[in-house]
Amino acid sequence: MQITSKTGSLWQHLRPNIAFSVCILAITIGLKQHYSLAGSDALDWILGPTAGLAEIIGGIPFEHEALTGYISRDARAVIAPACAGVNFMIMAFGMIAFQGVFRLGGSGRRLVWLVAALGGAYLLTILVNAVRITISIYLYGADLYDSHVTPADIHRAAGVLIYFAALATIYPVSGKIIAGLQPSKPARRAPVPPYRWIKIRLPSLVPLLWYTAITLVVPILRRLEIAGQPQFQKHVLTVLTVALLVFSIFLIGQLCYHHIKTRCKESWPKTAGFGLPLVRAYHQKTNPWRGRFLRIRSKSEG
Repeated sequence: MQITSKTGSLWQHLRPNIAFSVCILAITIGLKQHYSLAGSDALDWILGPTAGLAEIIGGIPFEHEALTGYISRDARAVIAPACAGVNFMIMAFGMIAFQGVFRLGGSGRRLVWLVAALGGAYLLTILVNAVRITISIYLYGADLYDSHVTPADIHRAAGVLIYFAALATIYPVSGKIIAGLQPSKPARRAPVPPYRWIKIRLPSLVPLLWYTAITLVVPILRRLEIAGQPQFQKHVLTVLTVALLVFSIFLIGQLCYHHIKTRCKESWPKTAGFGLPLVRAYHQKTNPWRGRFLRIRSKSEG
């Protein structure tokens, strides 16, 4: 009976999210299919704003060229369909959308969050991709290369670093926004859940799973033969090395943050009236009537 009741409660929790989950998957698959088939002209909805923002950020002029994308003859750079950043948009949208759908209550809130996640992922993609393109152009002209390190290697590593760092930053920020949208509950000291360490690692783990899934797993599932190609193997090595490095940095930051937060809570006085004498003395000095009000209120609360 207990197992049945737990299964029933789990189903009741998941049932309202099924339609939204199907919608999120349909949008991500549709974007991926569109990106795999579209040329530069069909992707102008993202290439154009990206080129314009990259021109503002880096001061590098770009001009549109049909069937190619956006070209900067001064920097000898091309923003082609491969540089559109649609894969990043898919990751950002799927990650943010699922995060909100499973945490927010009410179909109306979930629908609004779904639309906001799509629009936010689009704007974030333009911003992050424009920054990546600008940095890549300046890295191309830097004196960093030899027979072992090529411009393509640096370009690939910089892309992984910027994209994954952006995802790892977006996820906790999105979580804070979702927490602010939820109705406030009465404060109470909740017991420490058994999955506390998983919860601490989640802000870094979820972006890692999304990034590796879209950049490594999906291409292999679409074309199994590319797994044995040396170029793809080099891509896998770069993605895993850089992503795991960024993941470790963010994870250490999360652990340090939670450690400091726990220590502060343990060392902070737990008496309800802590701080009232200092506040009372300050207001008595600046406003005697305000200090009198605080004394009356503290007595009534006691």
